[in-house]
Amino acid sequence: MKVLFHDVDGCLNATDGEPLPFSTSPFTDTQSTLLRRLAAAVDASPIDRLVLNTGRSLHDTLNVAEQLNTSKLSHLVVEHGAIYYDMSTDTRLDAGSHAHSDDDDLATALASQSTVEAMLDWYATTGRQALKDRTGVDFAPQAKDANLTVVIHESLPGEALIDTLRELIEGHNLTWLDHLVFHHSSSEGYVDVMSLVSKATGVEIVKRMHPGQTVETFAVGNGLNDLPMLRAVDYPICPNNADDEVREFCTNAGGEISPHSYIEASIDWVSRL
Repeated sequence: MKVLFHDVDGCLNATDGEPLPFSTSPFTDTQSTLLRRLAAAVDASPIDRLVLNTGRSLHDTLNVAEQLNTSKLSHLVVEHGAIYYDMSTDTRLDAGSHAHSDDDDLATALASQSTVEAMLDWYATTGRQALKDRTGVDFAPQAKDANLTVVIHESLPGEALIDTLRELIEGHNLTWLDHLVFHHSSSEGYVDVMSLVSKATGVEIVKRMHPGQTVETFAVGNGLNDLPMLRAVDYPICPNNADDEVREFCTNAGGEISPHSYIEASIDWVSRL
């Protein structure tokens, strides 16, 4: 079985790089046309399963999935490996059911999600105001269930924002830091605070959904938050607009750096598979 894991933002954009819409906002004609071209290429390819593996919320990813419209799109892995959705049954899945035991690394990572839930409650009631008092900027959280995601402000670079958030969280509950990952997506302008799960967790769980089968895995990603996913698959691919570290990894891992940017890179690669 061949499974393609695919990032969304930075990889499914049209070649002008215009951001894909969130929520139920309309897609441009160009965006819709290119998503349909990729779907047609996937349908005609040896790929058996397509999985969107993204930092977006489930709601925002379903909007993209509807535009993509291929029967090979089997699952959505959203919020950096924290939430799973089965496209065939239109239901959320319990990722923990695929952990084999209490000492399984996957179980340990999934258990850290409870810390994120507590941290999100803290941010809503106390942390957001504390961050505003410290920086002078109100960092409104994105509408997510399992990640704290805020848009970087021009007055506070991403790493500085992470340092400030880390200090505030440490001051509230020092033990939380062992269960949290801080990520700065420079290419997309976000800071994320997440659990120990990642896009690589998504690869592992989807593979465990097919016990006894040989699963050949591929992934397309462009940002630093995609590196865990790219490291976890057999063959990594990145578009020409990928971050330098991602390009370097794909080269060293024997993957592919496309001469094309954004979605055109995937259309080209899938068409040649």
